[in-house]
Amino acid sequence: MSSVLDLLYSVVVLLVAVGGIAGVYRIGWNERRNAQTPWGLVLAGIVALFVAAMVLSMVVG
Repeated sequence: MSSVLDLLYSVVVLLVAVGGIAGVYRIGWNERRNAQTPWGLVLAGIVALFVAAMVLSMVVG
């Protein structure tokens, strides 16, 4: 049973990572196009750190 939960956790972490990378790309693209405020880039950096932490927890855990 625990192997099924580990597999499910890994799939969820992978989906979150892919979604986070797509979100960072979209935020960066919109910010480059608009170039009005730095908040989009700050948010993209926070999301990138979150995704890195999720991937690291998947690899280590």
